[in-house]
Amino acid sequence: MALAYGQRVPSLAENIEYLVTFSKGTSSTWGDDDNTQVYFVSISKASSSPFYIRVFDADIGGMYDAANGGFDSKCRMSVYGGQGVYSKKVARNVDPVKGYKSGLMLTEEVIGASSKYDNKWLTLGPFNPKEGEFDSDLDSYVFKFIVEGTSGNDGNLYYFYLSSMADENREVPGANAFTYEMTFRVPNDGNRIPHLYPFIDSEVISVKINNFDFDNGGGLRVTSVKKNAHEVKKSGDGNWAQSVHQVVDAERKTSYDIHVLDAAKFSNDMTIYVTNQYDESLPFFAKPINGIPKYSYKPGITRKIE
Repeated sequence: MALAYGQRVPSLAENIEYLVTFSKGTSSTWGDDDNTQVYFVSISKASSSPFYIRVFDADIGGMYDAANGGFDSKCRMSVYGGQGVYSKKVARNVDPVKGYKSGLMLTEEVIGASSKYDNKWLTLGPFNPKEGEFDSDLDSYVFKFIVEGTSGNDGNLYYFYLSSMADENREVPGANAFTYEMTFRVPNDGNRIPHLYPFIDSEVISVKINNFDFDNGGGLRVTSVKKNAHEVKKSGDGNWAQSVHQVVDAERKTSYDIHVLDAAKFSNDMTIYVTNQYDESLPFFAKPINGIPKYSYKPGITRKIE
């Protein structure tokens, strides 16, 4: 199986192995604030071929997943397209409030513990790119992929690929994926640092970085073209923390790079999102818009010419 191809979400640039969605009976101190993960998928308007969403280890049980006593959970994975799937403001809310499932449901699967999908692939699709909602800013058709922990108290660890093939992972040219809030497993490996890339558009004056249940040591830092590893306030067990960072002109139309530095020797799951000065959430792109930011250091010293 050609795992080197296709578009992985979370991406290799993000260095996050698994997204995590816990079921509704779980205490939020396990790291998931709302038992729901929403991703948007953008497909280039130039694309005319069907695409697929291929989920690795979609079941809740067996390998990788987080058992809470014993596996007794189910989750729902669904894909939406059509008018309003992305353009409706409620769809981009960081909380699964009424109306967030806007658009037309194209497919869904409800999965518990299953040897069919444990350490294997669930393929959703095919989807015609034109089944999405066209967004002029993205110049793409947009779909919505929702994962909900519907019953039980366990955690589903998974990742997915955007693929042009049903039975292997092959790139969808020009495609990307993004979310407004992410719940994920922080690696307990100090050499593996997750990166999140919120996009800073031309209207952003300041950002508030919100994180939940980051409770096992380590720290959070933000880097940009003008910031070098600025500290982000971190939350504790079952708590939220926020820190505000001013945006300068050079940072607009670029991405920030939020580093998650974990010092734990055991599993840690957390939730994070970023808002602008109007408390509007900013998207994390799997493929950072305008590339991964590199801090540009320019010393404020002028050489004196004798």
